[in-house]
Amino acid sequence: SAQRAYYLRLPEGYNPRTRTLMNELRADDPSPKTVIQRALNVFTADGYFYTLTPPALGQNSVDDFIFETKEGFCEHYASAFAVMMRFAGIPARVVTGYQGGEPNPFGEYYIVRESNAHAWTEVWLEDSGWIRVDPISAVAPERISLGLSDTATRGNANVRSALGRLGWARQAVLAWDAVNTYWNRWVAGYGPALQRTLLEKLGFDRLRWAEILSVAIFATIGMLVAFAVAFAYFSRRDTHVDAAQTQFRKFVQRATKRGIPSKDPFEGPAVYGERLAKALPANARQIGAIVTAYLGARYEPDANGIKLEQLRALVAQFKPSSKTPASP
Repeated sequence: SAQRAYYLRLPEGYNPRTRTLMNELRADDPSPKTVIQRALNVFTADGYFYTLTPPALGQNSVDDFIFETKEGFCEHYASAFAVMMRFAGIPARVVTGYQGGEPNPFGEYYIVRESNAHAWTEVWLEDSGWIRVDPISAVAPERISLGLSDTATRGNANVRSALGRLGWARQAVLAWDAVNTYWNRWVAGYGPALQRTLLEKLGFDRLRWAEILSVAIFATIGMLVAFAVAFAYFSRRDTHVDAAQTQFRKFVQRATKRGIPSKDPFEGPAVYGERLAKALPANARQIGAIVTAYLGARYEPDANGIKLEQLRALVAQFKPSSKTPASP
């Protein structure tokens, strides 16, 4: 009884014309199903119009909507119908949610937007409980069958024509939405429930903790082995030495065998050549030629390989004399 009173509440002194209308509709037959159908017929018979830009309503908003403006969207019809039912002694309430959606063929799901927001009425019948009644179906049945997005462009030939010409763009938008959806589902939303789903798809539908731990260990070992193999492969590629550098290293090794300190890592080839020429003055001219040939072969254009062949010949001919101590 308390809930019935709650869903029959109405503010005193408002919408008197609607109260009179409902008294007339239930005068000869007060049965709820008859009253509901007669109330729906009000919207069908009097030329009501569905629009997203309705005019403003006054203090008696339901009276203004039913008898004056007759224009509105789903909230107008749902709330007005709920008030009509309460005036007739039938418990009623407004329910909001979403109706319709756009199928995405790339992801096999429906896209439900804010434009699919909808409101309808539920009435209480003693033998059935809460029953959904959508007064919009009496005014704009295409709003129910198509959804708001399609209804908004219905009757607008220019808009429909533009959408038809941009069919390929629509497909691209749906494909991008599918990519974002899968990212949110499989990356951003990855958690225990999704982990369990993946394991079930792999055939591990009833795993114990020991089995889960074993799978995780083997998977980790496999990943580490794959990483090690890839690291070794790319490391070998990264440490590749070009031909000119190989020849210069041979040159340094021959000088080192004569007791000359090897080239320091921070020492450039020109500076090393100057130090080596001072230590081996008899080979100074040959050392200078090798350094010049190396710099040319390594850092200058050498499409025909002439500079590299010159470097090879000079290094092959290099036979440093015994180290001669520099004079004090």
